[in-house]
Amino acid sequence: MGKNGTDRASWLTFRAFFSTVNNEQLFNKGKVNVGRKIVFFDIDGTLLDEQKQLPLSTIEAVRRLKQSGVYVAIATGRAPFMFEHVRKQLGIDSFVSFNGQYVVFEGNVLYKQPLSREKVRALTEDAHRHGHPLVFMNADEMRASVDDHPHIHVSMASLKFAHPPIDPLYYENKDIYQALLFCRAEEEERYVRNYPEFRFVRWHDVSDRCVAGRGLEGGRHPHNDRKARDRCEGCVRVRRRIE
Repeated sequence: MGKNGTDRASWLTFRAFFSTVNNEQLFNKGKVNVGRKIVFFDIDGTLLDEQKQLPLSTIEAVRRLKQSGVYVAIATGRAPFMFEHVRKQLGIDSFVSFNGQYVVFEGNVLYKQPLSREKVRALTEDAHRHGHPLVFMNADEMRASVDDHPHIHVSMASLKFAHPPIDPLYYENKDIYQALLFCRAEEEERYVRNYPEFRFVRWHDVSDRCVAGRGLEGGRHPHNDRKARDRCEGCVRVRRRIE
């Protein structure tokens, strides 16, 4: 690896993940399974750097992991279309996306749990009454409930994406796996209280991810915590396929 700080930090990050997975004992029906090893990587701050770029050092580290026989997958809160370029560059075909709502193993959908269309409709109408727009996401694209909103602009820009096209009724004809609700932290309590079917995960100063209640625990993907990772339904489903 290179000697500069970025390369070394990237390599150390991968070494830490490799160490965790390499020493982990996988359990299957009460029996220890020490078969093929698997590592799940987050996107932001792990595979991508602060500029949302994929460093050459990261590409090399993933190549080395694969060469060592480690199965490499992605686990993220992002939608699949938002990290397709990363998967293609790294040759990764298995991932857990939308905080566990949409799981793919080697190119095939293994599990999916869209949001209730009725509940999304109710949330959208409620949010609009309070001046809070949404962005609706499926595996392939996203649409905004309003046009040209500053909160949508600033949060999407932090991920290097533009304000999505407007389609306020997009959820009526498409499966939605995640909705982004744009409000500040002090304004989210009413939604948490009134929509127990959803889990609201703050990912930006002005936005929450809204996912189905049966998604991952704790608000973000816990792939760097062994016990929490073992409870992640998406990770468990992928892991079982390679055991």
